[in-house]
Amino acid sequence: MCKRGCAWGLIGALLGAPGVTLALELVDPMQPPAAPPMAQEDEPAAARAVWRLRAIKVEAHRRSAMINGRMVAEGEEIDGARVVEIKPRTVVIAVGNETTSLSLLKHEIKTRSAATR
Repeated sequence: MCKRGCAWGLIGALLGAPGVTLALELVDPMQPPAAPPMAQEDEPAAARAVWRLRAIKVEAHRRSAMINGRMVAEGEEIDGARVVEIKPRTVVIAVGNETTSLSLLKHEIKTRSAATR
């Protein structure tokens, strides 16, 4: 009788023990495999992002630039970067503690003709 009672006691102890499960985890064979975790890049954030400078407008009281299709002024933010300074041919942006300079190509610079000034 002890064999039977001891066996039931052992089964009861295993069922009540934490971490012991009787249910098996079923996996769907048609489910695609999990994507691998993305590797952390050693590049700075400013080098990974893409900013496209299309135009710069410098007026007496306001400077603005078109970056990624949006007009921004000094101090404004665009796509995670803050516009630090707008010069006639370059725009300096900051991402965290890093700064990046965006430049226009020489042939993209437009100026007013002397007749309209």
